[in-house]
Amino acid sequence: MPLAYKIDKEHRLVTSTGWGTITRQEIIDHQQRLAADPDFGRSYSSIADFTRVTKLEVTGADVRTFAAKNVFAPNARRAIVVADGEAFGLARMFEILGDANGEEGIRTFRNVEDAQAWVQSP
Repeated sequence: MPLAYKIDKEHRLVTSTGWGTITRQEIIDHQQRLAADPDFGRSYSSIADFTRVTKLEVTGADVRTFAAKNVFAPNARRAIVVADGEAFGLARMFEILGDANGEEGIRTFRNVEDAQAWVQSP
């Protein structure tokens, strides 16, 4: 599976990492596994690092589905880190859909360091 996550309960942070080709179903499965994990907290912050993803088999309609099935609280800080143009566009779409749904804390970044700094800022 090209998606994995780590939960840091002490820092209330979920770090998800993707690599290779990622499909719609793999993202849905990832959301479901995370939501079912007893260590997961909806209010935790999140960094989703997709910089090693080589191909996203995901459409705009899929992004709307992911946004509708959000497992995080509306005020949780979530950073999405992407490297290329197509992934950046899909991540920004997710960010915009989140804003429209009243979720204030989703941002898209080009590197993990900036994402970490934003997630950890007060």
